[in-house]
Amino acid sequence: MKRLTLLALGAALLAPSGAAIAQEDSQPSMYFVLQEYVKASMLQEYEALMKEMIGELTAAGVTDAQFITISGPELGYAYVMQVEGFAGIDATHQAWEAAIAAVGPEKFMEMHGKFGEMMDHSAASVIMLREDLSYLPETVAITGDTPFRQYYWYYTIPGKELAMEAVAREYAALYESKGIESGWRIYQVMMGPDLPAYLVVLSAESEAAFIARSSEIEELLGDEVKELFNKSMKATRRLEVMEGWVRPDLSYPQPTATSTK
Repeated sequence: MKRLTLLALGAALLAPSGAAIAQEDSQPSMYFVLQEYVKASMLQEYEALMKEMIGELTAAGVTDAQFITISGPELGYAYVMQVEGFAGIDATHQAWEAAIAAVGPEKFMEMHGKFGEMMDHSAASVIMLREDLSYLPETVAITGDTPFRQYYWYYTIPGKELAMEAVAREYAALYESKGIESGWRIYQVMMGPDLPAYLVVLSAESEAAFIARSSEIEELLGDEVKELFNKSMKATRRLEVMEGWVRPDLSYPQPTATSTK
């Protein structure tokens, strides 16, 4: 199996997309996401090597090749890089080429080989923030106060995308009618191995805080939210739920409290 690592972004970022979406006003927020799944016996060594790589990027003064890292049992290590539309994917590739040159190709490829030995497999995707489907998306910004993430991957039945989006808007209207101040972000997966799909992201201070708040919200929403969930399932092939934690120590540069990735 071919393994894609963070140090081999060049090939991955040049993969054709074949997906596009019309935007009326401004360029949507889009992200290239690389998920690396590491052998269970190599997790400590992998994180140590990643910190070594970050040290090399820092020492070389690299500024353009940036990523935020989120890790979790099912999520693996997800490296999130913002891109300026599909055209920005090539710009990100060029930024990593410059980073390789700054650190030194031989040193970079040596580390790349070590990463490959630790990897089980990897996956790459491009996602686009759908603010029109999200609810209070600013409350899901990556900050040091809310490092916990809950991910819901809705793999949609082909042809049912508009039905799924309609349910998302109904969810937002219901939450607003109840005065709920906890929001979520919805991303549409534009490039990936299993399309069509949407990603719903929620955040909290901790897993315990997330569970407690979810129980409070469920009580406020009552049977109405159950009806909406059943409606969403009619447009869903498969639903996967994952947990993750923002990892400033494995991000470059370390995210600040004002980061909105």
